[in-house]
Amino acid sequence: MELRVKNIYGKIIFDSVKENLKYINLRNAVLENANLKGVNLVNANLENANLENANLENANLENAKGLSVNNLLNKTSKVSFWALMAHILIGGAVIGLSVYTIYNTLGIIIWLMILSIK
Repeated sequence: MELRVKNIYGKIIFDSVKENLKYINLRNAVLENANLKGVNLVNANLENANLENANLENANLENAKGLSVNNLLNKTSKVSFWALMAHILIGGAVIGLSVYTIYNTLGIIIWLMILSIK
């Protein structure tokens, strides 16, 4: 079965979750926000397909061509990555500042104790 598609949007595509799309050619298809839950995409050609925000839960993607991490990543995961990086950097700065403050305070206390001994 070969089906060449230019634009398929989430509303239109695959009302039936049990749809069998084995060997389908979805090259360059736009599957943005598509619900592909449980769809059989065994040996499907997904080369350059836009799968942004597509629901691929339980979809059978065995031997599907053109799949890579890049076309499965969506904006949310990219935002989450940078949010995590910012969180780590800010957390590290706060911890570093806290440690610096504690050591500085201890240093001042020890210095005052030394001065009070004389």
